[in-house]
Amino acid sequence: MAPENAPRAGTAADPSSAAIPIDTAVPGESTPMASSPYVHSGLAQPLSIPGYELMGIIGKGGMGVVHKARQVWLNRLVAVKFLPNATAAEPGQVKRFLAEAQVVAAIRHPHVIDVYDFGETAGVPFIVMELLEKGTLAERFPLGTAHDPAAVATVMTKIARGVAAAHEGGIVHRDLKPANVLFDRAGEPKVVDFGLAKRENSDLTQSTTSMGTPFYMSPEQAKGKSKHAGPQADVWSLGVMLYEQMTGRRPFEAEHQFELLINIVTKAPPSPRDHNRYLPEIYERIILKCLAKKPTDRYTTALELSKALEAARRGVPTAAPVPPKPAPKPKAKPIPVAERLVPLTPVPVAEEIVAEDIPVVRPRRQKRSWLRAFARRLGRLVLFVVGVLLAGFLALVVIGMAGRSSSSSFGSIPVKK
Repeated sequence: MAPENAPRAGTAADPSSAAIPIDTAVPGESTPMASSPYVHSGLAQPLSIPGYELMGIIGKGGMGVVHKARQVWLNRLVAVKFLPNATAAEPGQVKRFLAEAQVVAAIRHPHVIDVYDFGETAGVPFIVMELLEKGTLAERFPLGTAHDPAAVATVMTKIARGVAAAHEGGIVHRDLKPANVLFDRAGEPKVVDFGLAKRENSDLTQSTTSMGTPFYMSPEQAKGKSKHAGPQADVWSLGVMLYEQMTGRRPFEAEHQFELLINIVTKAPPSPRDHNRYLPEIYERIILKCLAKKPTDRYTTALELSKALEAARRGVPTAAPVPPKPAPKPKAKPIPVAERLVPLTPVPVAEEIVAEDIPVVRPRRQKRSWLRAFARRLGRLVLFVVGVLLAGFLALVVIGMAGRSSSSSFGSIPVKK
């Protein structure tokens, strides 16, 4: 079962939580305990279960003390959870403890822990469950580091499907957190610790009690309405877990528990991309939808969330986004000669003429242009001929004048006798 060594809220070890009744305090790191397996039950004599060999405590919390044990007849290792301080426990606590076994036994899913047996020994209730020793989700994705979104989505999709199986059976977990997700030998995650679970139309919780772990409480749980919390409360808790694992930060933090609950109820969470700028936008939208203040604005069940995560995981690259290369400029296609000569759009005047069924005589236009070109060339030829004639005439005039002047000069020269 999930190791929980944090003190219960309202106790001397947790003075900050005395203002409001909280059944489970802020989760801490689990510490394996090698103490006796019977002193924590409130009894002076050792506990023993026929057919089981207790091997030591592996976890302890407000909802139970978990022992590692060996089932003798089947020779397999199991986890046995005892109700702590059973002799001084209230009748409601005993009922809630045994109801956990019935709730888990009603859920058959590969990502939910299996229950093998339950009963009493020396007046102390116990539950025999599957032993999960490959660590918690908090150890797989520790807080303070932004993990690969695709890897987180892969694990959280499986967890959401396990929670969805509970929702389909009318069961709300109400205490989902990384410490309540354990891994089996194959590395598959399993949801555990249904001690605060609520079945449809059946609940042992007072309507004014806030139940759960404060960091993962939904606004309706923080308001003290745990009795009326539905599947959307679990969706909120899954959204907080997604936020932590993809950004390395919690969406709501405070020095005191009461202030934390006020923030959950009244304040909007910071954008996940403010803490992790490489986070794809699709995951940010999923997280913020889970963390909507109104339950009706969230995913209806964990099944819808699992489908959204699966779709995002398939459509988003697994590695950190790399700046895209600029797309090559498209090469200009050569325009055919026919399109160069013929206009692509008809002239509006031509459209009107065609509309009026009046033919456009384009050959006449081409003929006139030919005549204009011929006239220009003919004019140039005439000018050239005239220019040549004028030049020849001027040359003759100059020559004639030069001859006259030379003859007159020869006649004036004296002749010797």
